[in-house]
Amino acid sequence: MQEGSVLRSYGAMFRQYAVFRGRTDRADYWRAMTVHSTLLILLVIAAAVSMDEGFFHLLQLYRLATIVPAYALSARRLHDIGRSGWWSLTAASGIGAVVLMIWLARVGEPDENLFGADPHPVSRY
Repeated sequence: MQEGSVLRSYGAMFRQYAVFRGRTDRADYWRAMTVHSTLLILLVIAAAVSMDEGFFHLLQLYRLATIVPAYALSARRLHDIGRSGWWSLTAASGIGAVVLMIWLARVGEPDENLFGADPHPVSRY
């Protein structure tokens, strides 16, 4: 995805909701995760402030609907730095989440690697 918008990156997360192969570059990953995290935080706040069961159910539905797309996106991002997508499952542990965040922030490998072609071959940031 070339120079995409935040919403385009978020939409791509759902269009490729169960694609665990290939690579996703750093910019697309963080743009999609920014929207995802913002929506999650807003739903948590709405559920807590309103004490309305409807917001709580909406929060649970959103979490359920996004768990596979978010893990698939993380797996593709890890592929971009040459790591197995299985490492995304370490987010469940405390220290694993810290290591995972560091890895997800790294610049991807500039050439084709074991997981596919460079998702951003023209210009690296």
